[in-house]
Formats: sequence, structure tokens, C-alpha cells
Amino acid sequence: MRIEIMATRALGQAMVGNTEKAFAWIDETLNYAIQQELPEQVTYVYRRMANIHEYSGNFQAYLDLELKALDRCRTDEHGDLEQACLSCLSYAFFRCGHWKRSQEMVRLVLDELNIQGELRLIALGTRSAIAAFRGEKRTFDSSRKQFEDLVRICGGAYMHFHVIWSAGILADLEGDSKTADQEFSELIELWRDTEDRHDVVPGMVSACSFYADCNQSNRLAECIDILNTI
Repeated sequence: MRIEIMATRALGQAMVGNTEKAFAWIDETLNYAIQQELPEQVTYVYRRMANIHEYSGNFQAYLDLELKALDRCRTDEHGDLEQACLSCLSYAFFRCGHWKRSQEMVRLVLDELNIQGELRLIALGTRSAIAAFRGEKRTFDSSRKQFEDLVRICGGAYMHFHVIWSAGILADLEGDSKTADQEFSELIELWRDTEDRHDVVPGMVSACSFYADCNQSNRLAECIDILNTI
């Protein structure tokens, strides 16, 4: 429990932008877990370290550490942690542009019916994003519906940012400016409800691009203000 608290404390520093302190604390936590010879806790720390790299924008390091954590899970036979790694890897591969590998991870997660809640939401959200960026509307609509049905059961606002972002991208790709505006407006409203400082960023950057192209200066200024606040 102590190690999990230490690792979560380090991640909390990354969440508020104190990257240097976050890395110092997570390194200290990893060394402690290794000294205590606690394999499962070491794996947990690697996953939190991966999260810290993601918050700092280093997606390759994020991916590498998630892969390392998965390897340790399989070696030490930690089934529950392995499921978490597979889910997070689906998103990590997506952010690094390895969409085929991402889809492989998504399938591994969704094929396991005992994987529910947040882990399933990550996989469904990632599948939605890939479908949107590929212009595959039918797949996107199906994935989004499954995602939203599950959200109503277990929550999951942070991954909702990515699904709405993807919906806006897809509508824009199809030339449907009205729907794209509706989706990006929903993204803005979700941010106002949560004041998120991480997951909204890629969607808000896309919203800026969309409103700039549409010459909607007021909406563009609103999105820029949100990014400046973050």
C-alpha cells in the first residue's frame, strides 16, 4: 500500500505540471519497491512511471514502459495487472501512430468479457478514435454507442474527451461543419464541467484548427483561452 501511495503521489505532481518533482519521486518509489523485492509493486510503479511520461508528452517512453510492465505481468503471472496493461497499450500505440498494434490490443481487451469498467472504456474509446481518423463512420458510430452505454453504467469522463474529439474530427473530414461544431462545442462544455488539464488538450487543439478554418473567431478565442488556462 505504501508503494502505491508513493507512486500515486508522484503521478499527482505530473498532473499539476511539476514534472521534475514527479520523476524524482517516481524514481525514489521504484528504487524502494526493488529494494523490498516486491515484483507486483515494481510493475505497478512502472505503470505509474508510464503515466508520468504520458503527462509530460513523451509518448514513446510511455509506450516503452507500458510494454515493460506487460512483460513483467506475464512473467510474474499478474493477470489483473496484465489486463490493465493491455488496455493502456491500446491507447499508447494509438498515440504513437501504431494503429495496427493498437487494434490488436483493443481486440484482446474486448474479447475478454470479464474486462469491464474503465479498462473496457479505454479500449472502446481508442477503437472509436482510430475509426474516426480513418473515416470509418459505421465502426465509429458502433464503438461510440458501446462506449456511451458503458459510461452510463460506470462513468468515465476522461476518456469521453477523446471520443468527442474523434467525433468532431470525423464530422470535419466528412465536410459536416454543423456536426463538427456541435461536437467541439460539447467538448468545451465538458471541459467547463470538469476543468480537466490533460485529456481535453488534443481535442481542443483540433477545435482551434476547425474554428480557424471556419473563421469563427469567437469560438477560436474561447478554445485558445482554455488551452492558456491549462
